[in-house]
Amino acid sequence: WDLQTQACLRTQALHGSEVLKVKFHSQDANILLSSGLGDGSVIVSRVDREKEFLKWDVGSPVESIQWHPQQMHMFVVGTSDGYVRAYDARQAGNALYSFQAHAGAECSCIAFNHHIEGLMATGSNDKSISLWDVRNGHKMIVNRTLGVGEVFALEFNPNNPTLLAGGGSTAQELVWTITDDIKDAGFSIPSS
Repeated sequence: WDLQTQACLRTQALHGSEVLKVKFHSQDANILLSSGLGDGSVIVSRVDREKEFLKWDVGSPVESIQWHPQQMHMFVVGTSDGYVRAYDARQAGNALYSFQAHAGAECSCIAFNHHIEGLMATGSNDKSISLWDVRNGHKMIVNRTLGVGEVFALEFNPNNPTLLAGGGSTAQELVWTITDDIKDAGFSIPSS
């Protein structure tokens, strides 16, 4: 949409089912990451050019998508079978890595810490939130159930790298101070 003229500039019908999530790239406003709900697809497209896109079949319905903040060519996908899969946005192909983040449940949300490189959080309908070290592979740091029910949303504070907010099915929000949970994981924690 052109907000000045209030006119639709372009629509793209690239998915075979409902579009569940969309995320613009933080460094290039013309690159859009999107996911289809039922078809298990993820697409990286250029919104300034028609029919310029790459498509991945991730093998399971997509619940969440996120650009990696420090590795700008990478995005991650959370799926209904509880996996996190990472892909290179520059070329369609197999996952760079894949791991089971939540066994027997969906990975409903993913958040990256923009200040602590390699720190990722996942949330699930199993009512848990996990912190991960994804600097070299994937290592769970901690998994907690924090009373928000099924977890639908996670976001690291942009000004304080040790605060993680979340929300879920109990209609409650949480703010979790993660300092003690990550202190032994070898992260460099900037002062807030």
